[in-house]
Amino acid sequence: MDWNELRRNKLAKARFGNEAPPPDKRRPATDWAIEIRERFTALQLWEQAAITAVGFLLVFAVPLIIFAVTRGGGGSDEAANSAPIVPPVQIAESTSTPTATFVQLRTTPTPLQSLPTVEANREDCAAILGTPYQSEAERLWFIANCAVPAEQPAPGDGVPPPQPTLAPPPAPTPTPVQGLTASQAISRAVDWLASQGIGIDAGSCGASSSGSTWTVSCESNTTVCIQQGPIVIWLC
Repeated sequence: MDWNELRRNKLAKARFGNEAPPPDKRRPATDWAIEIRERFTALQLWEQAAITAVGFLLVFAVPLIIFAVTRGGGGSDEAANSAPIVPPVQIAESTSTPTATFVQLRTTPTPLQSLPTVEANREDCAAILGTPYQSEAERLWFIANCAVPAEQPAPGDGVPPPQPTLAPPPAPTPTPVQGLTASQAISRAVDWLASQGIGIDAGSCGASSSGSTWTVSCESNTTVCIQQGPIVIWLC
């Protein structure tokens, strides 16, 4: 009888006393597990604790260590194997030359408001004679240059020298044959000036006729561009 059998008999007596143990109906394949359990329970407490610690290390710690080693050693290989492959980038070079588009802006000059033309003073005695003066300067020029002096009496006659004889004044202008009155001529002249942007009071205007033509003269403070001296604007 070997030591194992003696051990089993002692355990059986301790469990069942003097009674015979029940027949062994267990399968032979489980005998080794039962024997290990019986041997473990027969050991002292510190032996059981040491065996439990070693078993824990074998069951849990060693697989964890192996797993950590395998994962740490192969991390670089996996990183190298799993690195994304960047496809080559093709940069297309443009061969076309950029063209600049120039837009030419065409500006239309704004025409300046034309001022009524002023006729120059007539310096012709024959042209002025019998016609209305166009300006005060023309009247003064006619008096100074076209007046006919009377014959001077001999000195010592005691007769004062006569005044110079002036040219006869022009005959009164007849009313135009069209039947247009002076007020109508002034009204039309004021309307035309208003359309040109010049505001004129009809009360400051006067009208005179020459044949079939009315001449309307008005007084107003109008700013015009002149070179020198005051200027009188006559509008027909």
